[in-house]
Amino acid sequence: MPRSRPQGKRAWLWLLHLAWIIVAIVVAIATLWPSVPAIWRWIILGFFAYSAIVTPLAIAQTLRAYWNAPEAAEKNRQLVALERGERAGGGRLSRGF
Repeated sequence: MPRSRPQGKRAWLWLLHLAWIIVAIVVAIATLWPSVPAIWRWIILGFFAYSAIVTPLAIAQTLRAYWNAPEAAEKNRQLVALERGERAGGGRLSRGF
């Protein structure tokens, strides 16, 4: 998985990689399709239809979170620093003992 959002040539290479995987899956299914019993064909078709809908959504959310992690970490550090600066007692938490 790329550490940052691909730009330009790298984005096209990732799209080519994705297309290659899709073509490989389609060829494998087309090759095995005649030997699969009828009921299993419907189950397999349903699984791939569901996967085709859900997978891009899940991957998009995961990649957005992964790619935005450095910015989110920096914002968290800024919030913690701000909170510590506003807290009385030098920013230390008292345990109440």
